[in-house]
Amino acid sequence: MDGEQLSVSAAELLRRYLRNIKKHPGDPKYRTIRLGNDKFAAVWAESAARELLTAAGWVADPADPSFITLPLDLAPDAMELLLDQTPPPQSQTQTIRPPDSSAAAAPRAAAAHGEAARKEAAIAQERAEVKRKLQQMKAEKERIKRQLEADRLEAAGRQARASQACPIRPGANIARYSDIGVDLNRGGG
Repeated sequence: MDGEQLSVSAAELLRRYLRNIKKHPGDPKYRTIRLGNDKFAAVWAESAARELLTAAGWVADPADPSFITLPLDLAPDAMELLLDQTPPPQSQTQTIRPPDSSAAAAPRAAAAHGEAARKEAAIAQERAEVKRKLQQMKAEKERIKRQLEADRLEAAGRQARASQACPIRPGANIARYSDIGVDLNRGGG
């Protein structure tokens, strides 16, 4: 950049865009900025911001020139390196507070730590349960595939039995199943 410094508010907004791109790297929504956006217009007015974005690979959107985009094939690493050379955002500056002298401070901190540990343990347990269920489902799917293949092979190997025609006696002469060709002893019926 040519010596002009990027303002702190511009750097904060660009860092927010960078965080969103890193959280959702393949989502074009986070890689596109409307130049008419109220918050971004002030940033775009700064020549240092324009230089930083251009150096990081942002280009005018060919479909709509009122937007700039970071192509999907470009990683946001260059933008991160350039932003690291700018002043830190105000939200990251540390404020010094006097230590809490109350007797309840230590138990509150311990309780907060214990709660966080319980939540992490519950999440880890839930992930393990989901992983176990997925493994069971995968094993069941493989078993079903093997059974289907075995059934196909068995069906292909079976010989069709020839049917035997028997005379049908019309009228009142039909008294039993065998009169119409049904043999209940052989699985007919």
